[in-house]
Amino acid sequence: MRINFLNRLKLFGAILFLFFNITYSQNQNFELTGKILNAENSEPVANALIQLFAINQFTTSSNDGSFIFSNINAKKFRIKITHIAFQEKLVDLDFDEQTSKTLTVYLIPKIINLSPVVISGNSKLSIVEEIQQFSSILSGKELQRNLSQTLASTLKNEAGLSIRSMGPAPSRPVFRGLGQERVLISEDGIKTIDLSSSSPDHAVTLEPFQSERIEVLRGPKILTKTLTSVGGVVNVVKNDIPNQIHNQIHFNAGVYYESANRGYLTGVQTEIPYNPFALRFELNRRKTDDIKTPIGYLKNSLSKNLNGNIGLSFVEEFGVIGSGIKIYNLNYGVPGGFVGAHPFGVNIDIEKQQINFLSEINLDKNNLDLRFSNVQYRHKEFEYNGLIGSEFAINTNSATLNFEHNKFSIFDEGILGISFEHRDFNIGGYVFSPPSYSYNISTFVYENVKAEKLNLEFGLRYSFD
Repeated sequence: MRINFLNRLKLFGAILFLFFNITYSQNQNFELTGKILNAENSEPVANALIQLFAINQFTTSSNDGSFIFSNINAKKFRIKITHIAFQEKLVDLDFDEQTSKTLTVYLIPKIINLSPVVISGNSKLSIVEEIQQFSSILSGKELQRNLSQTLASTLKNEAGLSIRSMGPAPSRPVFRGLGQERVLISEDGIKTIDLSSSSPDHAVTLEPFQSERIEVLRGPKILTKTLTSVGGVVNVVKNDIPNQIHNQIHFNAGVYYESANRGYLTGVQTEIPYNPFALRFELNRRKTDDIKTPIGYLKNSLSKNLNGNIGLSFVEEFGVIGSGIKIYNLNYGVPGGFVGAHPFGVNIDIEKQQINFLSEINLDKNNLDLRFSNVQYRHKEFEYNGLIGSEFAINTNSATLNFEHNKFSIFDEGILGISFEHRDFNIGGYVFSPPSYSYNISTFVYENVKAEKLNLEFGLRYSFD
């Protein structure tokens, strides 16, 4: 009996020891420490959210990327790491008995696409003001998608715009059925000097490839630009003279190809900051062959173009002062056999050199804007036998002084200005019009008045020729 009692006691002790040992093992707690790093540069990632699923605990990484979980009593579990700038990461862990874990996790950065935000020195127009002043603004990805061989073909899909053309190269935009002198074409607010408004076989001497945006202006504000262009103003914004300083060098390069005429364009553009100076350089080359149509190739519709610009500006808190030089060379063919065209076609060679000066001065909440431009334009037309049929030479000097004010008396905003233009026009070849000299002095005013739901705009321009 005694032996049986001792055996029972030993058995009870063994069972009790085994029970406590199992309970201790199951209740043993572990600690997890770790660090979150950037996979590209091994820099610590702060404020990453770490979730431990087994015990549903959360923590965030500190500035050095470290984190810690205490009192973990599970052997197998999963953690999830998330961060707004990195891809999500899942990690499965298996704890060994009586050991803690130190973990290093590398997160892969993710690309975040945001809409561009454009900040300029001028006050931002409201949506209502944009509707009043602009019938169309083409910029960003939409501009890149619609880019074509000429300015007119780039704008052809915009509401109210169409093309006047006698071949691909000499196309010109038509706005609401109005063309020629009724639509003014400008670049950075400076009138484009050429003969495109005088004849449908003359090209617009402007390259839209490196433009930031294209504006089609309408309304009374047109009178600050011209007296005759009642249809509107097409303004190409390129900022050939930089009006701001970037914090690093900007460089853009592009290639454009059209299969219909086996045409290509290559262009480079760069801005180099050297505070307080900014230098901008641009060079583009375009070449196209005869365009292919359903009934064959359109003879003599080829073109070659080379243009470039260099601009230097001085940028300070008071404003911008700068100057630029631009060259534009274009050789293109005009097909023959059409009504109003040369019977056998014609080849036109254009050379243009332009010097621009810009001064924008900030006067408290007002601006004083002075622009000067000298343009030398040469235009030769070669007949099918190689002889010069007509020749044109234009030397133009123009200047504009604008005072732009904000709130003043009953006027919310307005422009007061004066402009001057001198034009020396020479003609040669088989064109018997005499040379001409012209002067133009204009003064203009534009004002905007807002009263609750009423918005009133008016413009006035007086010219003396």
